[in-house]
Amino acid sequence: MHLSLRAMTDTPASTPVQVLLEHRADFLRYLERQLGDDSAAEDVLQEVLTRAVTRADELRDPGALIGWFYRLLRNAATDHHRRRASAGRALEALAAAPAHDAPEV
Repeated sequence: MHLSLRAMTDTPASTPVQVLLEHRADFLRYLERQLGDDSAAEDVLQEVLTRAVTRADELRDPGALIGWFYRLLRNAATDHHRRRASAGRALEALAAAPAHDAPEV
């Protein structure tokens, strides 16, 4: 069952941004569980909030706002894990590479 934007916020003039900000603490807890890092969760949340503001026109049903935003959060958490894994592999490859002759200083 989808609630209207008005029913979700109990205020007739709430914008999607206001609704998202009202749920910020829930979103942050979700990301903290997904990422296991409070600082990374905060960074990802800010990034996704910014992206959501620019992509809000993609939302056809205001009642689906929260679900849509959680989908954005889930995708951002997945991307974060991929980037972290990729960076880890790059560091491992660098550590395993033979040292080149460095010029003397």
